[in-house]
Amino acid sequence: MAKVKLKYCRKCGRYTEFIYLGKEPITGEEIREKIEEAVFTFGIFPILDFLCGTDSRPTFWKCTRCGEIYEC
Repeated sequence: MAKVKLKYCRKCGRYTEFIYLGKEPITGEEIREKIEEAVFTFGIFPILDFLCGTDSRPTFWKCTRCGEIYEC
């Protein structure tokens, strides 16, 4: 089931439902950095990263009324 949230759409000018599309993809360089962090910290960093939710990549939402995609 898709994530749906009520947000303000600047194009429609009203509050509408938005569907969650996902986060920005991880590049090859970021994957290499995450692997190095996991190896050097003996796996503690990825666990803390998951528990604390420190993922700072932008998320994308789509307005169900007009189809406009917003980055949050």
